[in-house]
Amino acid sequence: MRNFFSRKTGLTAIEMVVVLAILGMVVSLLFPVVRALKRTARRTQAMNEAKQIVLALKRYRLAYGKWPCQTQSESDTTYTNNACIIAELCNNPRNYSFLEIPLQSFSNGCFVDPWQRPYIIALDEDGDGNVEVSTAFFTGVVSNETAVVISGGPFPEQYPEYIVYSWKN
Repeated sequence: MRNFFSRKTGLTAIEMVVVLAILGMVVSLLFPVVRALKRTARRTQAMNEAKQIVLALKRYRLAYGKWPCQTQSESDTTYTNNACIIAELCNNPRNYSFLEIPLQSFSNGCFVDPWQRPYIIALDEDGDGNVEVSTAFFTGVVSNETAVVISGGPFPEQYPEYIVYSWKN
């Protein structure tokens, strides 16, 4: 009669290599999925922040009767550096809280998107109900909007599908 307790149990070297190979394949399949989820999360965050900026701008205009940093020009203005606007939204004479900016989204006085690029803000300063936007990757008129915000995404020239527009879904 055999003694079952004296039998050695465990994995052989070949079984261990097979298990590690399977685990390696599963992990390698997960990397693109995780990367795609991060891209989607960043794009969603940028869209939410862009819409928050637009709402803050509109609330500021209701409170003060003008846009932050408004130049009283005859044409619309596109701000590629939003430091002036963010300063007025966050530090205004009446101490209203128009916009809350997380510390990780604040760089050199600018509100930056998840890719650490400043949000581009365009305002309808001529009062015609349309915003003329002029950037390196988008030039045109946005109808029926008074304030628009754009995030260029990681590389706007290479991946235009990741550009976030506050007036689009």
